[in-house]
Amino acid sequence: WKEVLLRAPWLVGDEDTSMFVTNWQRPLLDQLIDGIEPPVDELHLTAPFFDADLAAVQSLIDRTAPRKIVLMLGQHASVEGAALLKVLRRSGIPFQIVGLDPNVFVHGKLVGLTFGTNGRVLSGSANLSSVALMRVASADPWANVEAGVIADVDADDVRRAFVPPPPPDGLPVVEQPLD
Repeated sequence: WKEVLLRAPWLVGDEDTSMFVTNWQRPLLDQLIDGIEPPVDELHLTAPFFDADLAAVQSLIDRTAPRKIVLMLGQHASVEGAALLKVLRRSGIPFQIVGLDPNVFVHGKLVGLTFGTNGRVLSGSANLSSVALMRVASADPWANVEAGVIADVDADDVRRAFVPPPPPDGLPVVEQPLD
């Protein structure tokens, strides 16, 4: 992990505030929210693949009770839009759906939480699915072994992790229409 941080200085966190995790013995969602008391201020999400029933998103909402949800969707995200809107609206929590301009595929898989001036980010192989976030791989023959890093950072670092650099090197983030 230290070597990765040296080679990729753009990664959020350092070896003292982050840890390598897997779902081999314990669900990633449990590890992400360890020691965090709900409600959190913000829940930030992005992934290219979601459960058909959105169980992972619903569980993240239920277990963190965020005051605000920010979802970044890339082009061709595998999610049923009407079902996603239903989950978000049913929560009663203010939400924002954003994307990149131009709309491009986003392969990043991030979950971020802010609470006061603090934050936590999970980045790795896990999509926003119950198999990836809520199951123990060693106990479930259908579960992938997922791996990632959980970094304890400040709240602004969480927000920055979801925003690419500005042009000309990056792309602007824009609100997506709900239709």
